[in-house]
Amino acid sequence: MPDPTTLSCLRRYLTITLTAAFAVSSALAQSSDAPARIVVGFPAGGSADAVARLLTEKLSTQLGRPVIVDNRPGAGGRIAAAALKSAPSDGSVVMLAPEALTVTNPLVFRKLAYAVSDLAPISMVAEFPYVLAAGSVAGAKTLPDYVKWARQSPERASFGSPAAGSPLHFFGLLVGQITQLPMVHVPFQGGAPLVTAMAGGHVPAGINTLGDMLEMHRSGKVQVLAVSGRE
Repeated sequence: MPDPTTLSCLRRYLTITLTAAFAVSSALAQSSDAPARIVVGFPAGGSADAVARLLTEKLSTQLGRPVIVDNRPGAGGRIAAAALKSAPSDGSVVMLAPEALTVTNPLVFRKLAYAVSDLAPISMVAEFPYVLAAGSVAGAKTLPDYVKWARQSPERASFGSPAAGSPLHFFGLLVGQITQLPMVHVPFQGGAPLVTAMAGGHVPAGINTLGDMLEMHRSGKVQVLAVSGRE
C-alpha cells in the first residue's frame, strides 16, 4: 500500500485527463526500407490501438517506409515498455505510452523492467477522459442508481479496470472511498476486454477511457455514469 503522500500525489494527478505520448530511443526518420514499429501496451480494438493505427497511416506517408502496430498487451503497458527497452536502438521502434509508465508506475511498483531514464518522450499525442460506467448486471442509468444498487448488493459491487496498479485502478478506489462503497477491483488486460466483460454481465462496473466505452454506451450495452474532465 502506498504511503499517504504517494496516495495524495496520485489523487491530484488523477484529476487530469489521461495523456498518451511517444517514448522513443531515437527518431523514426532514419533512412531504411524495413518496417518501423509502434509498440502499444494494450490489445487491438482499444482506444490506444486506434490512435496508433491512425499514426501509422500518416507516418508511413511522411517517412516513405512501412510503419506497423506491435500490440504487447498486459501489465498496463509495462510489458510493452520492456519490449521497447530491448528493441534495437536504430530508430525503428517507438512506443505509444500512457503517462503511468513514467508518472505513477515508479510510485506503485517496487521493480520495473525499465527505468524512467530509458524512455525519451517526444510529444503528447492524445487525451482520454476517464469514465465510470455500469454494465448490464447493475442496470443503472445514473450514478445515484448505481450507488443504490451497490449498497443493496455489496457482495457484487466490484469494478474492472484495464490494469492493476494503473491510474484507472486508483481512480476506481477513490470513487469507492467518496461514495463509501466496498468496490473490489478486477483487473483486465486492456480496455477492450473490460468493456466486453461488462456488456456480457461478468463485471457490474468499470473505470475506463471514454474512447473504449463510447461505442458500447451508444449501443446501450453499457451506461456511462460519470466523465472526468471539463466537459
